[in-house]
Amino acid sequence: MINDLVINKQIRKILFHNKISFLTSQRLYLKNDSKKYRVPDFYLPDQNIVVEYFSSWEVAENVVFQKNERTRFMKKVEVYGENKYNCLFIYPNEVGALEELILGFIKKIIEYNK
Repeated sequence: MINDLVINKQIRKILFHNKISFLTSQRLYLKNDSKKYRVPDFYLPDQNIVVEYFSSWEVAENVVFQKNERTRFMKKVEVYGENKYNCLFIYPNEVGALEELILGFIKKIIEYNK
């Protein structure tokens, strides 16, 4: 499993290099959520995109932890969707193509919103 900080640094680099506005540590106050607010890894305000890296999606050595993490992640998926955020969820098996994944998703959102 690749460290969250390493992947987040790579994502930040990609966004910065491509001159894409982003925020980190941005609180999002969501309707119909059990939490007061959520803080995604990245928020891209110009495209209303939430980017989350699900680093602990695969934790073979601790099945109970993995199950709890997947439940937590799926709640994020549900609540972001209900609140009309465009969401890019990145899984550990996708980190090899981060730039293509991120830029491709942003392009699709821009095209969709035209």
